[in-house]
Amino acid sequence: MYVSALQEPRLLKHEDERGRFQSGNAEIDDWFHRFAWQNHRARNARVFVTTQEPETLGFYALAMGAVSRSDLPEALKPGRRPDPCPVLILARLAVDQRAQGRGIGAALLKDALLRAHKLSNEVGFAALLVHCANDQAREFYLSQSSNFVPCPGAENHLVLPLRGLREFIDTL
Repeated sequence: MYVSALQEPRLLKHEDERGRFQSGNAEIDDWFHRFAWQNHRARNARVFVTTQEPETLGFYALAMGAVSRSDLPEALKPGRRPDPCPVLILARLAVDQRAQGRGIGAALLKDALLRAHKLSNEVGFAALLVHCANDQAREFYLSQSSNFVPCPGAENHLVLPLRGLREFIDTL
């Protein structure tokens, strides 16, 4: 059997294999199997995948959103931010169990942050909001950058202020 090289993240295509993807998180897997394409096609979210043909080994989803100023960490409250405050949401990020431990999650996060940085020059938002699926995911993000800040009252939500995003990009 021919095994291709791991591909850089790209936009999801309808023909991408989603049915065999298993991250170990049933909720994320169900979303990817059943709803990723519909959300991507409707532009409710943009889904990016990395593949090793024919398998999808990882994905992430970005969407625009807003957060009440009262739900933001203190570091984001000063200034003339609207209420609700515009954010870019990293709604989901997952790696297939067969590919975990190979740095694919970190590479997907790096790609998402590079896209967020580029987008921040074209669209207004105050921060990247991350929806962490569980404590393990939360610890993963915190291990990748000390600039992620917990949201008060939302244990598994983290924000990366634009300043922190730029600092992360400057280290690359």
